[in-house]
Amino acid sequence: SGVKEAFIKQITEREEERPGYSVEGWAGNRLILSQTDRSDYKEYFFPEYAGTYVDPGETQRGIPTRIVSVADVDSGNVEIIYTKKGYLSTEISGNGKYLALDLMDPPMKNREILVYDVQKLSSTKVFEDQTEGWLYNTNMEFAPTGDKLMFQSEQDGLYHIYTVNPDGSNFQQHTFGEYDIPWASWVDSNTIAMATSEMDPGERQLYKLYLDNNRRIKLTSDEGYRQDFQLSHDRRYIVYEKTFFNEPFDLFMVDTKIPQREVRLTNTVPDSFYEYDWQQEEYVRFKARDGETKLSMSVLRPKKRNPDGNPVVVFVHGAGSLQNVYKGWSNSYWREYMFHQYLTTLGYYVIEVDYRHSTGYGRDFREDVTNWMGKYETRDIVDGLGFLADNYDKADTSHVGIYGGSYGGFMSLYAVGTAPEHFDAAAALRSVTKWENYFYTNPWYTLPRLGDPEENPEHYKRSNPLTYADSLQRPVLLLHGLIDNNVGFQDAVQYIERLIQTGNEDFELMIYPTERHSFRDEDAWYDEYRRILQFFEKHLKD
Repeated sequence: SGVKEAFIKQITEREEERPGYSVEGWAGNRLILSQTDRSDYKEYFFPEYAGTYVDPGETQRGIPTRIVSVADVDSGNVEIIYTKKGYLSTEISGNGKYLALDLMDPPMKNREILVYDVQKLSSTKVFEDQTEGWLYNTNMEFAPTGDKLMFQSEQDGLYHIYTVNPDGSNFQQHTFGEYDIPWASWVDSNTIAMATSEMDPGERQLYKLYLDNNRRIKLTSDEGYRQDFQLSHDRRYIVYEKTFFNEPFDLFMVDTKIPQREVRLTNTVPDSFYEYDWQQEEYVRFKARDGETKLSMSVLRPKKRNPDGNPVVVFVHGAGSLQNVYKGWSNSYWREYMFHQYLTTLGYYVIEVDYRHSTGYGRDFREDVTNWMGKYETRDIVDGLGFLADNYDKADTSHVGIYGGSYGGFMSLYAVGTAPEHFDAAAALRSVTKWENYFYTNPWYTLPRLGDPEENPEHYKRSNPLTYADSLQRPVLLLHGLIDNNVGFQDAVQYIERLIQTGNEDFELMIYPTERHSFRDEDAWYDEYRRILQFFEKHLKD
């Protein structure tokens, strides 16, 4: 091995109250170290009640201060090169000469990429971007040989590929157009493998991109949705998950040197799955009321048509920043999808709209909701109902139920509170009802979208379902885990208390004592959807 003497050498020595070090990697004979300082986090509580004694469930929440240092292994000297509150990622060039820092401020409005000469500890700003909404899904990577840095940005409106030298020279944009590139990685010093939505927002195809002339070679062609891409160590093969309508995800592979030969690696779906008569959802694209915004929607038709019309259930995906309408099996909401199939056997239409705020459709589409969450999402869903009424026989949009969890629960309460002429009942799971609560425990999410509640109270007031609870005209069902430590049970309590104090009796509440935000117990899942079904059967069918 060439090793003549083995020894252990301590490089860092920190004070007890200071945050610990993480090793980002080697840069020549130097180590790149990072620290995450949470000393100014505040304490919050998510109590647990099911045990012998009440557990207060304390937790620390806030936005961290990130620290990056360079440690000289020979001298033991550790020098801090960056300290600031916010978010960062690091990347070290293959030859160890350069360190890139991808930086975002706490509101996620400003991004800059700094490249450091590791020996000189001098930096060059090679890229910066600003937005009035919030930045999303940054990515950067040095070429496997040489010093060229590839990064992705939505600077021109959609997520595209750029390269630049460490000194900021030879800045180039390599992809253009009205589509996203959700993944990109180097194959060699002149070639990048990438996934794009160029064919359709609901598809993901793989390509090779040659940087010298931006020529592309398509690696896959079968219709479908691909995700979770991984390059082999020799950078020749790409392994990923692939799905299509009613075909759950399995692993596939493509050889970057042999295009159009996609190979299936796993077959994990049992034969019994296909014994069920799954209805293929219809994937449609339509324009919103402004005549410009294009929306994606999925539709499941009722198995039995009612001569007087069939009621409609609207499902609203969570997270806000998520794509769930695409040409494939839902990775996030497979339970809900099976529930929707069952609803069709009972005579319901079931639709879902990727409303503004969803990812995969560009910066403007996502950021339209900044400073007023709920407004444009509701409009888009209502426009989806309009498209359904105009194009699907016997879709009775005078009997509409809406439901969802987390952000989808928030949207269900917001929609029924602000647009009762379009929605007749709402089932809301683990719902945000007052965004100020979420700001204090999850500022990383709420600050970029609504700002600070003390500085922008109007953004919160108009976005809160609680604001519209006083005048609620439709029945609601709230379901919430008592020990939810993401959206605290406090939100359900405050909403129900407002209904009680205003004399509203048309509501139901179910508490799940041992469930957090994502339910784990199958009995709780079953109980939840049983109650939603009974609720819609009661309120949507005459």
